[in-house]
Amino acid sequence: MSRNFSFIRNACWLGFILLIGPAKAETPDFRAYNESATHYPVTAEHIAIARHIFQALAARDVDWVVARIVYPVKIHLPGKKPKLVTTPRELRNILTDQFSAGLDRRMLDEILEDPRLFSNYQGVMMGSGAVWFVGSGPEVAKMSILAFGVAYQP
Repeated sequence: MSRNFSFIRNACWLGFILLIGPAKAETPDFRAYNESATHYPVTAEHIAIARHIFQALAARDVDWVVARIVYPVKIHLPGKKPKLVTTPRELRNILTDQFSAGLDRRMLDEILEDPRLFSNYQGVMMGSGAVWFVGSGPEVAKMSILAFGVAYQP
């Protein structure tokens, strides 16, 4: 009898976990690395874009990321030769595999560890370089991701 109860209890917990889905990462309080920067200041728009990128990463929304990457990108995976990727479909496959291997968690951890944004003539950096993006204006649709984890501009 106790064996059946244990099975039912475990099945209920599993169902509950599947119902609520994976844990969501709390969006960090993004701020400028250097608040007094005058040449390339971090703007409110940059902070809004950083939040969108972080939320897409936390949700493992590969399609959102792939749609905003500037192509071509060079992919550098550990133990493999760098590869030039020219299509969203190819990058989607690579990022899906890398997210399954824990890339998303490592990137989230890096950004959570240091939520400051650094800006220069190349764009805005999140974390210690986990993501680089450019964008102006409040609309996220007008932004582009230059580097994302294993993908960067050639």
